Amino acid sequence: MQLLGTGRISKQIAANLGISENAVKLYLRSAKLKLGASTSHHAVAKASYLELIKI
Repeated sequence: MQLLGTGRISKQIAANLGISENAVKLYLRSAKLKLGASTSHHAVAKASYLELIKI
């Protein structure tokens, strides 16, 4: 979520973390559900507001 907040896309996040792009998408989908967010951008905003990430 933190990397997404800095403007990276799933493919870049996957390369940075050394995991598949599908794994990144799965983790982001899970985070959106847990945060009650409808979009990735909404999830980043909520995570930042809740001080779960720093952007």
